[in-house]
Amino acid sequence: MVTPSLSAEAGQSVNLPVRVEPAEGIVPSSYVVVRGLPQGATLNRGYSIDLGVWVINVRALEKVELQLPRNEVGRLLISFDLVTSDGTVSSQGSLALTIVPVAAAGMTRPETPRSVLPPVPAESPQISRPLAAPPQIAVPQPPPSVTASQPEAVKPTPAVPAPATLPLGRYGAAPNPNAGLKELQRGRDLLKGGDIRAARLFFRRAAEAGNPDAALVLGSTYDPNTMRGLGVIGMDPDANEARKWYEEAERLGLPQARSMISALPTDRN
Repeated sequence: MVTPSLSAEAGQSVNLPVRVEPAEGIVPSSYVVVRGLPQGATLNRGYSIDLGVWVINVRALEKVELQLPRNEVGRLLISFDLVTSDGTVSSQGSLALTIVPVAAAGMTRPETPRSVLPPVPAESPQISRPLAAPPQIAVPQPPPSVTASQPEAVKPTPAVPAPATLPLGRYGAAPNPNAGLKELQRGRDLLKGGDIRAARLFFRRAAEAGNPDAALVLGSTYDPNTMRGLGVIGMDPDANEARKWYEEAERLGLPQARSMISALPTDRN
């Protein structure tokens, strides 16, 4: 696994240069676990399973974009583990990432010298004298004419366009990445501790409330490609259930769920 060093500006979206070599030896069901991302960073591929930890299917490694937070600077080490479908780590790599502040990312431009103008001398005050108004000759005016007022034409009220409606999820909730955040975090804590059954309950609550990340992580707990890597023992994967929740995540606005669906076994029986 080849991962060079990288320097980027805080708040910038940069390409994450990670690739697996040789390409001919890649197993389609393998995936890469990314660890050490700064808090608040996101990837446009895969999904997050813990703070700073993301899982990416090996087929989705092309054009991985890392969105850095604006409030994190410094040097950190990001690790990459290539994991096969049976949970074996077949290759490892690392990336030294340096995040620089926004002001220090580029050369400071020299300040353009400003031309100094001499002060404008104060003008001596001038006393203006009012001119004598010419005599006015009064001209008799005709009496005002009375005209019937015409009723003002009523302008039609422009039609207000109907607000755009968001697609609803399988359970009738609109996409909302802020819904069920407590349940999502609780599920991640339980999953990290190995209690996958309880974690699924919390993921499902958040997903049914419209949280697309919860639907994606819930699908991964059934996915044969990622389930073994989560350390699950005594439970069989369910590709159909994984597909159902991946499709729900895509319906709720996560296009990266499509790559997870494509990597699932094609047999739906």
